[in-house]
Amino acid sequence: GDEPVQLTSYPISVGNYAINKNTLMFSADMLTTCETMQCTADNDKKIEERGSNTYQEYTKLMVRHWDFWYKQGYNSHPFYQKLKLSEDKTKIELDGEPVDMLSTQQKNSPPIENGPEQFSISNNEKFIAFSVHEDDEKMSYNTKWDIYVYNVEKKRIQILTGDLPGRCQNPKFNDDDTKIAFLCMDRAGLESDALHIELFDLTTNEFIKAGSTEEFLPTINDFRWIDSKENIFLYSVITEGHTKLIKYEYSKTESPYTELTNDDYGYGLPVIVSDTKYIMLLSMWTSPNCIGLSEYNEEAKLFKTTILYDPNEETKLKYDFTEGESFKFAGGNGETAFNLCYNDYG
Repeated sequence: GDEPVQLTSYPISVGNYAINKNTLMFSADMLTTCETMQCTADNDKKIEERGSNTYQEYTKLMVRHWDFWYKQGYNSHPFYQKLKLSEDKTKIELDGEPVDMLSTQQKNSPPIENGPEQFSISNNEKFIAFSVHEDDEKMSYNTKWDIYVYNVEKKRIQILTGDLPGRCQNPKFNDDDTKIAFLCMDRAGLESDALHIELFDLTTNEFIKAGSTEEFLPTINDFRWIDSKENIFLYSVITEGHTKLIKYEYSKTESPYTELTNDDYGYGLPVIVSDTKYIMLLSMWTSPNCIGLSEYNEEAKLFKTTILYDPNEETKLKYDFTEGESFKFAGGNGETAFNLCYNDYG
């Protein structure tokens, strides 16, 4: 019930926070010729002092990304900051200085318009993983992201995905910090290709299985470890216009997938209350996000969901909504698996 207390007072803006125990992680836009935040802040001040005489010199793409201008010479860098309790044990304080894990390098982490889902701190706080996009002459058309792991004790960085052709993202350590999982696309040059999971063993420094997108598994939206020892994951997958939850037992050679939901809700990754109860964010064709409770139904062998809280409940009473309808049709090359959903407002 205490009032919030300001923790940091860095000379430049920071964002994209992630925390695990006594390690705080965030990103900040750094001038890549600078080794310190203050150096970047001093350069920012010089630009500000020019007043209305503003300009930006570009010698390479990209210049603009969607709705904002890219600032050449600056890159989003991942930092970690150690935390500690004050001597009187009443508040949290910073412990030492923040560490730029990509100091002076022309790389972006998180990649442009991404956030803390691209960061992961191991439970023993010895390793930090993050996705990286190179800022070079190929940046505007090179869609490759790599997964880096930083060793906090040795101050050493390792690239895990240099030999993989497609974009890799969303790294997550398992509970005992022996493995790291992340999502990858099969092919180079794409941004929206299907995502599959890759699993890297940090004890042997090898991939456990070089995965590829399997035809019967839809693209993975996101994932979470459930049981690290058995390599069991919970997926949020997109299939035929719906977002479902699927349990994936990586070590199984037969029937590794178990469908947990099969309805018209769109699911985000849940907070797991127990093996049979999840609290989760969900959406519908006629409603934006709500908070729901999903409980396992033994008869249906699926999780059934009830809405706990709908912030738009009163607002929606003012409008008439028509439920969406799903249908399939033959597309290119005679494909018939394509599914559309629509609302008929006519």
